[in-house]
Amino acid sequence: MNDNLWYFIYTALSLSTISSFVLAYQKKEYRYFYLFSALCVYIIWSETYSEILLQRKQTIIWLINIEQIIEFSIIIIIHAIICKHKLLKKIIFTTAFLYIFFSVYTYLFVISINKTNNINYSIGCIASLLGCFYTIYQIFLSLSETPLQKQPNFIFTMAIIFFYGTTFILQSSYSLLVGLPKDFLNNITTFFFISYASTYFIHTWAFCTQINFKRFFSDFIKLKKS
Repeated sequence: MNDNLWYFIYTALSLSTISSFVLAYQKKEYRYFYLFSALCVYIIWSETYSEILLQRKQTIIWLINIEQIIEFSIIIIIHAIICKHKLLKKIIFTTAFLYIFFSVYTYLFVISINKTNNINYSIGCIASLLGCFYTIYQIFLSLSETPLQKQPNFIFTMAIIFFYGTTFILQSSYSLLVGLPKDFLNNITTFFFISYASTYFIHTWAFCTQINFKRFFSDFIKLKKS
C-alpha cells in the first residue's frame, strides 16, 4: 500500500477512535460507541501488524479473516443495541453470535484460515447491511421526535451502507475483475482504500456533530492541571 494512503487511513481511524470514545463518554445514550472505538483501535493494530508481516514476506490472510469477523460482529451488535423493537433486538444479537460461531467453525473444520473465504465475508456483509437498513428505517420513523441533524446514527449508518454496499459488489464481481489490466485493478484497489478511509472520516463527522467541545476542552484542561 502507498505510504501516503496508509497515513490517510491511519488518520481517519485515529480520529474516529477519539471522537466515538468522547461521544460515548459524554452521552449515556451513545455508550455503545465504546464498542466502535475499541474496533477502531483493533483495526489500527491489525493494519500495522499486517504491514510488518508483509515486510517479512509472510501471509496476512489469516489476520484479514479475523479482522472481518470482529468488524462485522461489532457492527451487527451495535445495530442490535440501537434497535428499539425487543424481538428484532434479540434476533439481531443472535445473528451476531451465530455469525461468530459459523465463522470460527468454518475456519476450524472447513477451510484454512490462511485462505480467502468469500462466504464468511458475504454473510457478514449482508447481515451488517440489513442491520443498517433497519436502523435507517427506525430513524425516519422517529423524525417527529428527534431531528435528523441530532441523530449521529444516520450518518454513521449511511457511511457503512456506502462502503460495504460498494465492496460487496466488487467482491461479488471478483471472478470478472481478475482478467482486467493490472493498472485498472490497481485503481480499483486505490478506490477501495480511499473509500475505506472516507468512511471513517464520515463517522468522525457524525460523532463530532453531537460532541460538546466546550465541555471536552474544559475536562481536558482540568485533567491536565491535575
